[in-house]
Amino acid sequence: PALLNSAKNFTVLIKNNIDFPGHNYTT
Repeated sequence: PALLNSAKNFTVLIKNNIDFPGHNYTT
């Protein structure tokens, strides 16, 4: 489902934000 995919993508985005604060945020 698109909703599940979106939620997973959001989780990955949040995780990346925590792992790299400001590193991948400039993109």
